[in-house]
Amino acid sequence: MRRDPVRKFKNVSPLGALELPLVGRVVALGEVIEVTPAQAVHLAGQADWEPADPKPKRRRQDAAPDQDDADGVVDDEREE
Repeated sequence: MRRDPVRKFKNVSPLGALELPLVGRVVALGEVIEVTPAQAVHLAGQADWEPADPKPKRRRQDAAPDQDDADGVVDDEREE
């Protein structure tokens, strides 16, 4: 049985804890919650909520992969 992917959002509201009817409870300041992709659509872009999912790796489009980066994936956390 395949499980639907979840999205994570963090409460960053300057007002502190927020009642969130979307999930049916109060979410504390700084708390990370898991929501469905359908629920995430309602939270994305709101000032009180910040995505808490890890940053996805992105593919390099402007250059061919070199010896050190043979998979063509750019790791944003790599030190130069």
